[in-house]
Amino acid sequence: MEKTAGMRYSITHNIRTKISGAVSIFGAGILFLLVFIIDAVNKNLEIDLGLISQLRNLFVVFAFSGIYLFIQSVMPKRAVNPLRSFGIIFITILTFLTIFLIFTLISINGFEAVETQLVPADYLTILFSSVVSIVSGAAAIVFIYIIAQLIFIKRRKGTQRNFIIFLVLLFTASLSTWNLNPLESSTTSFILFVGAVVAGIANSFKFSWIVYLSKREKMFSIGYGFLLFILLIIFNVSLSESGFINRSLLYYNYPLQFFVRVVAIFSVIYFGMSFVVSLFHLPTAEAFDRKRIELSSVHNLSRLITRVFDFKDLVQTVTNLTIEVAEARSAWLEIIQRDESDNNEIKFQLVAHKNIESSEIDRITHEETGLRRHIIETKKVVVIDEFIRDRRTRNLARSVKNIGSMIAVPLVSQEQMIGILYAAKTMEFGFDQEDTDLISTFADHVTIAIENSRLIEQSLERERLQQELMVAQKVQKKLLPQRLPEPDGFDLDAFSAPAFEVGGDYYDISILDDDRIGIVVGDVSGKGVSAAFYMAELKGIFQALSKSCKSATEFLIKANNALYGSIDKSAFISLIYAVVDTENAVMHLSRAGHCPMIHLHNGKTKLHKPNGIGLGLTGASLFNDVIEEETVPLTYGDICVFYTDGVTEARNPRGEEYGAERLVTVITNNKHRSAPELRSVILSDVSAFTGSDSFDDDLTIVIFKRNSR
Repeated sequence: MEKTAGMRYSITHNIRTKISGAVSIFGAGILFLLVFIIDAVNKNLEIDLGLISQLRNLFVVFAFSGIYLFIQSVMPKRAVNPLRSFGIIFITILTFLTIFLIFTLISINGFEAVETQLVPADYLTILFSSVVSIVSGAAAIVFIYIIAQLIFIKRRKGTQRNFIIFLVLLFTASLSTWNLNPLESSTTSFILFVGAVVAGIANSFKFSWIVYLSKREKMFSIGYGFLLFILLIIFNVSLSESGFINRSLLYYNYPLQFFVRVVAIFSVIYFGMSFVVSLFHLPTAEAFDRKRIELSSVHNLSRLITRVFDFKDLVQTVTNLTIEVAEARSAWLEIIQRDESDNNEIKFQLVAHKNIESSEIDRITHEETGLRRHIIETKKVVVIDEFIRDRRTRNLARSVKNIGSMIAVPLVSQEQMIGILYAAKTMEFGFDQEDTDLISTFADHVTIAIENSRLIEQSLERERLQQELMVAQKVQKKLLPQRLPEPDGFDLDAFSAPAFEVGGDYYDISILDDDRIGIVVGDVSGKGVSAAFYMAELKGIFQALSKSCKSATEFLIKANNALYGSIDKSAFISLIYAVVDTENAVMHLSRAGHCPMIHLHNGKTKLHKPNGIGLGLTGASLFNDVIEEETVPLTYGDICVFYTDGVTEARNPRGEEYGAERLVTVITNNKHRSAPELRSVILSDVSAFTGSDSFDDDLTIVIFKRNSR
């Protein structure tokens, strides 16, 4: 909204400025026409016009004020480019001199001196005098306007004050001739004239803009300055006392003649000085250009650190900027890759190169040269001044061409090397100490950019994995029962939470038939994604086998047969499975290395832990021999609690485990509560013990309670 309003204001302002300029130049034209008419009438009647003469002078002042307003509307407020300003003045002075040349080719009768007055010989003289005066005045206004812009570039505290003093003296000197006849002179006017010239000279040493020009621009500045100096000398010569232009200005308006002469002298001094100053700055232009390129390159690299995320784009830009900063012919960048599976062995990967073949790079960085080894050991810059004579590279003179000297800079991040940046020149001794310091500083920025790119890439990868894990978490939650059965006379509740986004705990409660309920709680060894995969596999096994197995033992045997050999040797699954006969109030319980079931019966607790080995650890022969099944009668008010070791092995800040005894105590003290209430009390007590709402291990609780009579 603000941007749109700003654009609307800018457009409106530009339109108003152009309209104002058009009105100004139109009004100036009308006033110039009136002045011409007055001069023609005066020539024809040859009488003293008196008050009309004063009015005529005011017309001239207002007309040139209109020209100034027009110039201000069409020219930029600031000198965007000094050379462009030079061009405008060059065109202006050429226009004036062209008109002057035309007048010299035309036979003009000129003026006749009568005492202190100038009398035009004919109407053609009046016309030419008007044209010459208008063009001269307009040129002087352009000169003073543009020179002011140049002076105010990189202005200092006293710059504006000094220039205002010059303008005040300039206009005061011009107005001091207001009542003088064309051929009259005045001591006061002369003193003010000299003062204005001296003030102009004082303002002719403001050349801050030259320092910031490139070598090419300084060359143009010298050429422009010399040409303008010569042309302005010609302009000043044309204003000689007896010349037609000077007499035309005196006849047309004495203050205008003073104004034009002072500005002409000021201009020739300023542009003459600009020629000299540009000439003296030329030897330092190359160094300045290089510093500017260096700053620009570092600035561009700093922008890359925050804007370029793609690693390929970054390293390619780095090699391009290296050539620019070092003024090198070729550059390349190697990144270190560490092989964790092979004792962090260092391997170099060429990620970007320019103006050099990869085969040449391989020969230069081969182990025989020892460049890489030396840089890795010392982490210092290596400079080879004479490529064909240096003992490390002299054998490469025939196979590697167009290299006279080279530099290799290590990229070090937190005392660890991440790569090497190379640059090469065709000349020998191409890298002095300043180059070395500069490229080293540049390499530090490169290191930051590469590390930043890597961190961003890792962050994006972590974010992608996090999103995938969140999807996996939602999928895993759907593998758990979304709604628990509600058998008559029994109360059920369950809770499961992974330590990470996904986990290996599993529980399920299934209606096997009209009179039987299957309750299973399992715990896959380990945590995280791998455990979650086996948990999903266990879900499929339970859904496939539970309803077809007649006993809890039979289910565990078949489950072990399905898992043995299909899961990793380092993994296993602990499981407890109960089949509840709701008609006869009896539970048949089998266990495969899982936590015991806590059974609260008649106010007393018992830990049921029939023998069994974890699923997937052994084959059928040993597993079948060890597995046992218990029969647990259920009376009114009995509570059975199934859980994983995430409950009992939860630790407090002192490292103490929650333990089965504490869990039994909580169950005993809250036996009167419903299954959901008891589950909530247990979880609250575990959280209070650990001092955290999160868990270090996957945690699952299933509570099965026979309601009171």
